[in-house]
Amino acid sequence: MLGGADAAGVAGPTARVTGPSGDAERAVTASERDPAALRRLRRAVDRWTPRLDGLDPRRELAVIQSLGGRVVVPDSPQWPRGVEALGVHGPMCLWVRGELDLGRASQRSVALVGARACTEYGRRVAVELAEGLADRGFTVVSGGAYGIDAAAHRGALAAGGATVAVLAGGADRLYPAGNADLLSSISASGGAVLSEVPPGSVPSRVRFLLRNRLIAALTSATVVVEAAWRSGSSAPRRGRGTSCDRSARSLDR
Repeated sequence: MLGGADAAGVAGPTARVTGPSGDAERAVTASERDPAALRRLRRAVDRWTPRLDGLDPRRELAVIQSLGGRVVVPDSPQWPRGVEALGVHGPMCLWVRGELDLGRASQRSVALVGARACTEYGRRVAVELAEGLADRGFTVVSGGAYGIDAAAHRGALAAGGATVAVLAGGADRLYPAGNADLLSSISASGGAVLSEVPPGSVPSRVRFLLRNRLIAALTSATVVVEAAWRSGSSAPRRGRGTSCDRSARSLDR
């Protein structure tokens, strides 16, 4: 089902791509004042135009529904309002597996992220932080990857709390494959596995960076448990790959 819309309503997010309006129109207007931005926009349009012939939102909708999932759109009560801080860089919709109400869960949520190749100490700290946050009623958000991400999800699950995994690829692709069982248990245990790209989308380096800015926007605070300075986990704090840079706030409120 669609969050806040029927099946025909899936054209709404698509219309925001194919027909400028609202934020999209402002982005086009702004690019007209910046020749370099206008050139980038034209190259993007040329790159994407050939793909329009194969665009079929109903096909992707059928895939997510076959997995027991749904599409959440900005007009839905389940839409996480923090995402609006991303402005024109925000997602058009969210493809979600799991019954968690994202709108409500995101109001009291914390992101725990970090290195895939983490130390055992970092892994233990991530588990303990996630357990403590879950005990206090916070939703733990991370990226479903190996290392710190997986430890954060496991800690929240062990404490009986809700956790959200934000994927870089489609929600039908439980990536990495080694965490497929963990990701399945998240959606089956009252949490959610979500993506801003439609089913069938393949994870890529750019999509991992975009995923990170979405994790930051979904939550009240982002905690980088353990990571190198150049790690993608630190991108939202450095301002790379995101337009949403949230400062840490009190977690015990």
